[in-house]
Amino acid sequence: MKKKIVYTLVILVLGFGGYIYYRVSKSRPDLSNATPAISIAATELYRQYQANEAAANDQFLKKVVEVTGVVADIQGTDSTLNIELQGGDMGGVNCGIADANIKTNSLQKGSIVKLKGECKGFIMDVLLNDCVIEDKH
Repeated sequence: MKKKIVYTLVILVLGFGGYIYYRVSKSRPDLSNATPAISIAATELYRQYQANEAAANDQFLKKVVEVTGVVADIQGTDSTLNIELQGGDMGGVNCGIADANIKTNSLQKGSIVKLKGECKGFIMDVLLNDCVIEDKH
């Protein structure tokens, strides 16, 4: 009886470990060649989410969105770069870039940038993941 319990626990631990490894090592999508479902100004995207989150989710959620806006903030970590675009008084559009080594020396607060990424919804800011920089001024 104890052997069955031990074997069952070993199988469960190995299965769970395999699942975690899969989730962690899963590669990020490359959206550089993806065609955006919509192209929109950051202020308008944020306004639509502020006005009606459910309707905005129907239009943007899990879709590649190309957004143009003014850089409000740039923050980087070891593995990611977050660019926040001005959206409104209470928030903006947060664009996550998976590669922190991306060259941002010409990108600074106040500059205009065009990015595209997958819309993940709204939590005080509109969230775009796996973003790529399309154009910067």
